Amino acid sequence: MDIGVPSESLAHEHRVALTPGGVKALVAQGHRVFIQSGAGAAAGHSDDDYRVAGGVVAYARSEVFGRAELLLGVQAPHRDEYALFHPDQAVLAFWGLPAAHADDLRQLAGQQVTAVGLEVIEDDAGRAPALMAMSEIAGSLAVVVGAGLLLNEFGGKGILLTGAPGVPPANTVILGTGVLGQAAARAAVGLGAEVLMLDSDIGQLRLALHRLQRAVPTMIATAYNIERALAFADLVIASPAA
Repeated sequence: MDIGVPSESLAHEHRVALTPGGVKALVAQGHRVFIQSGAGAAAGHSDDDYRVAGGVVAYARSEVFGRAELLLGVQAPHRDEYALFHPDQAVLAFWGLPAAHADDLRQLAGQQVTAVGLEVIEDDAGRAPALMAMSEIAGSLAVVVGAGLLLNEFGGKGILLTGAPGVPPANTVILGTGVLGQAAARAAVGLGAEVLMLDSDIGQLRLALHRLQRAVPTMIATAYNIERALAFADLVIASPAA
């Protein structure tokens, strides 16, 4: 199969759909992989990295679209690029189709392609592996970004998330203990922050504590308890329920 990976066109999107390691694995299985020049640069992967892995670097975006039987992206192509699709092509990306504009859906349907949303792929256990991976990264990143925003240089109150001898750590409140919330709690606890987790589902709180393997305070997420927690929080991280 011919697989294409165009560069991401959305502003501030630094991810790439395939790393050189992924390209190497696919090439070893007999596939050809076409990578748009510069597609992996923001993620730290040069064109030479992809060449060494066995990929073919293409300098025209239209060539990647045109050659690919399977087109891989992080964000879905913009509607202005739908004309580059060809019939029977499969396009795998984060489509977010339930929230898409009706005109975009009609235009996409007219291209006769198979659009697969990474966000709706489930394994045999009913888990969404792509969403779980992104949520785990986002949870850890939220703590890192939040720690920076607590500093004076970024408009914060001059609080050190980790604390120091004679200085207490920041109070971190995590609302929701889904995959993102658990990842955030793990990162915050690992850095030494004081962590409080709230969730409306007692089963989720038990699961989060089991996975953390730490004695972290928890509360049921009632309006009263949330108000109490926010009153002393230095950093608040809101997480989806699942």
